[in-house]
Amino acid sequence: NTLRVALLKQEYAHFLLDPDLLDAKLDCLTSLYGHAQIDRWKALARIDQWDELVLTLLEKHYDPAYGKSMLQHYPHYDQLPATRITSITRDDMLAAARDLLTQYDSLGGPASVDQP
Repeated sequence: NTLRVALLKQEYAHFLLDPDLLDAKLDCLTSLYGHAQIDRWKALARIDQWDELVLTLLEKHYDPAYGKSMLQHYPHYDQLPATRITSITRDDMLAAARDLLTQYDSLGGPASVDQP
């Protein structure tokens, strides 16, 4: 999870630079989590506890939401190839993408994914 947090902080650096922008996005989640939880997340941003905030958002919001969505829309998601990410450098991310494509191609592409 450390690498995921680092990658997300890099990808969403604009929120680190402008916590008010993040507040507006977090406000959209109030109906799901309530004011108390949203206020806690905003407080983490205000005291620069970005790693804790990102990890908490991953665990409580994004991972469950994406997991549910993936299984609904892609019933064989758990059969797709996977790769381990060990670094978020550009070269290592490209190598991971190549590895996934190689695995995917070796399965025969989409036809084998849909097999029971």
